[in-house]
Amino acid sequence: MFRYAIVMTSRKTAYFGVLDSVNFSADLPDDDLAHRTLHATGAVMLQMILGGVNPVLSQTQAFDCAMFTGGLARMDRGSIAMMELVRSGQIQVRILDSAALLDDPADGRRFTLINAFRSALLQRDFRFSSWPELGGDMTLRAAIAEQLDRDPFGVDAVADGPLLHRLLGLIEFDRALRDSPVSERASVTSGASLADRVLGALANIRRNTAGGDTEVLTRLETRAAAGGDGRPFTRRSSWYALLDEYEEVASDAGDPSRLAQLGMVRGLVNAKYNGIVAESLNADGLDVEFADFKTAGIVAQAGVENLVGARATQVLEESEIEAWLTWSELPGILSDMRNLTAPQNRFRHLVSRYREHDIRRRADAIAKNQIWAHVGAVTVNATGTVVGGIVGLALGGDLVGTSIGSVVGTLGGVYANHMLDTQKQRGLRKAELRAQKEFDQLFTPVLGRGSIAYRIDHDA
Repeated sequence: MFRYAIVMTSRKTAYFGVLDSVNFSADLPDDDLAHRTLHATGAVMLQMILGGVNPVLSQTQAFDCAMFTGGLARMDRGSIAMMELVRSGQIQVRILDSAALLDDPADGRRFTLINAFRSALLQRDFRFSSWPELGGDMTLRAAIAEQLDRDPFGVDAVADGPLLHRLLGLIEFDRALRDSPVSERASVTSGASLADRVLGALANIRRNTAGGDTEVLTRLETRAAAGGDGRPFTRRSSWYALLDEYEEVASDAGDPSRLAQLGMVRGLVNAKYNGIVAESLNADGLDVEFADFKTAGIVAQAGVENLVGARATQVLEESEIEAWLTWSELPGILSDMRNLTAPQNRFRHLVSRYREHDIRRRADAIAKNQIWAHVGAVTVNATGTVVGGIVGLALGGDLVGTSIGSVVGTLGGVYANHMLDTQKQRGLRKAELRAQKEFDQLFTPVLGRGSIAYRIDHDA
């Protein structure tokens, strides 16, 4: 099973199945893609901050997960922060020593992210999730692969627009990895192959489905076991191609039951694939053995609950986490956390940062509502001016009267501004007190015997 007991004094590596690139397909609606990216980012960041985890990415996650390709393409503060974390080894990437990895890069360095990306570009059956321009255009893929090998920063000769921005971000990612003190090379696990694991799982499903329709599962087993059409079913792309073929037939026949079975198999392939990758990267597998993003997300959230408690997790979910826990803030937070060893203290420090954000947010809301205070101030100013004018007329309208009237009007304005400042300070104080009250009531960690804190304090 999955391990969430991370010893704080010795940072552990973890492979996150929730970052599988197939979860971030460019075909997803924008809202769904944004939600998945936000959820995955939050899970990774909280494990880094509270669990002392260094994420280990597979090569495919690194060059084909929208969370990274999209973030690095922006070249904003968040992009720079990501590269800082990579250079320091706090985010790591492993390149698998496999036959598919090209062995002739111009710079002589085989185990690099750029070479892994080049290798994928030249594999016709490799499916990109975050590079819609590279679908089936093998001419473009070959041109980019050659340019990246010969002159990476001259890639604008073969690409433009969003594609160019993502490529330039990937090149910077590769350079940051080369500067990292952590080795990028990894060996494929010597355990059961993807084909063996999937076929074994399908056989178990058939045996446990007494009287059910398992014809399509039997056909898939037969095709895969025979290595149909010479395709090696030790690769996920081969399974995808086979499932596409059967799904097209089921779709044309209008058979929802069969489509559901094939979808289950696709999820099973993803789960077994992620399990193998975690083993190969020699990292603890977090939320890997699950067939779909929703389930993996639930398990990732459960892991965070093990870190900080269910009540606190719920509040973190509801508190605009993307507005205050960002990539640009993460290096500074991790630096601060080096001074704290107890998970409870790490958590309270993190929440204190949220409280600062919450006070600012409330203050901004108060400032937006100050229009009514300004209306009140205008009323006082206008009254002061009228009274000043009346006083001036009553005194004969001469220079002395006008001067006195001006003084009265000015005093009215001073009083109005004082009233405005008083209201603002009162509102800010109320916002701070409310935020402090919520901090005390809702952000107290609930760390029981089965939590990460207990295991660290008593078993480390």
